[in-house]
Amino acid sequence: MEKVTRHQLRKNRPRPEQSIDAVILSLTKKGWISMVNILIVEDQWLLSSAVEEAVLSLGHEAIGTATTAKEAYELADKAEVAFVDVNLIDGATGPEIGRRLAADGVTVVFMTGNPEQLGSGVDGALGVISKPVMDLELVETIQFATDHHAGRDCIAPKRFIAFH
Repeated sequence: MEKVTRHQLRKNRPRPEQSIDAVILSLTKKGWISMVNILIVEDQWLLSSAVEEAVLSLGHEAIGTATTAKEAYELADKAEVAFVDVNLIDGATGPEIGRRLAADGVTVVFMTGNPEQLGSGVDGALGVISKPVMDLELVETIQFATDHHAGRDCIAPKRFIAFH
């Protein structure tokens, strides 16, 4: 796979008026997409479905959706990247889930309506995106996380808050 420069990323950054399909087609043609196993830890069905749809449309594998810490840990061994909500059915278990996944080498992105709950960050996690997340922003965040996981140069989406 060719090395992508920061200039190419900026030049090819999706524009708000572009459809998700157009963005995905463009990234696929350039060979900038490679399959990654992604775990979704989210108890809101609508959001978890939107994340799963975006993951699949980008050519990645959605290995499962967890709504509790127990479910997340059961699926963790297959995950390379995880999108984790802070507050789940079993309480504010997201930060601990993220910490454990990151300690096992998983690239962790938090999604929450309350990023301040994460303070200055969670050890090992990549960062946080605030809910609500728009479709294009979701695609950009997934691409950013998978590129980061693969060690490729990447630019964080506009509203993404990096922890490091």
